[in-house]
Amino acid sequence: MKKTVSIIIPARNEQDTIGPVLDALADAIQGLPAYEFETIVVVDHIEDGTVAVARGKGAAIMVNDMRRGKGSALYYGFEHSRGDYIII
Repeated sequence: MKKTVSIIIPARNEQDTIGPVLDALADAIQGLPAYEFETIVVVDHIEDGTVAVARGKGAAIMVNDMRRGKGSALYYGFEHSRGDYIII
């Protein structure tokens, strides 16, 4: 049985950078067939196209309604991940 790795990415107004980050991540994990991966982009107080770009790259989107910054977004992602391991 494969172990699952959850990759949590907090993002706020990152429409210009989230696409290249997710592309690089996809290239990196492609060479690790022993694991299953889930990529979660946690957004809060979004004012640009970050969600659309991330969703287009296949990432799961979670909206952190608490809107308390990066730490809160990470905690929210941890709570909703299903991985045996978590990477930030």
